[in-house]
Amino acid sequence: MIAAEEYYPSEPPARRREIHGLIDQYLKDAQARNKKPLRAGTADTRKYILEKWVVDCGISRVGDISVSKINQWLSALKAQGKSQDTRWTYGQRVRSFVTYLMPKYLPTTALAGFTLPEPSAVGRKNWIRSTEVSKILDATGLDQDLKFALFCGFDAGLRRNEVSEARVDWFDLENGLLHVSNNGDFVTKDRDNRTIPLTNRFAEFLKGYLAGRD
Repeated sequence: MIAAEEYYPSEPPARRREIHGLIDQYLKDAQARNKKPLRAGTADTRKYILEKWVVDCGISRVGDISVSKINQWLSALKAQGKSQDTRWTYGQRVRSFVTYLMPKYLPTTALAGFTLPEPSAVGRKNWIRSTEVSKILDATGLDQDLKFALFCGFDAGLRRNEVSEARVDWFDLENGLLHVSNNGDFVTKDRDNRTIPLTNRFAEFLKGYLAGRD
């Protein structure tokens, strides 16, 4: 609290003391910034991580934040079986938030001595084989919506939020193409539209699935 008073004395006491309000403000600012603003879904994920951190560490005010608490939390996550990549992600999110608090609420030395856990050097290996994909698609039976979602992932490589935000006009059946596009409040992860060729089986499925849809 001494640091908060010194670095931003004009801030209302409730805002200066209450860490949850600062998390909300951080995420609001991150979504409103001009350069690489956060998407709503990404902000929700970061909110979960930051809220878990402050609750697990008993942090209620800015003055409760310390490098030792961050390190202890990451060590506890390791003991709980969290993967190396997860701990790296969690540490990175906390570091970004604490950096946001400097120098208004914390001195610029607040993260002195803190280092992120190393990310895993090994890529993902738990891929689903093509024969298993066919079995999964067959197992959907008459559930056409589920089959559509699976086709989007398996055959087109769409991300989860892209599957749920898909539009009929993304699918160009005449030319066998799928155009992933930004729509209104929906923004792709890389903020770029992209075109994906449709597989023959996905295109054949879409002829019936999209019929009559606008």
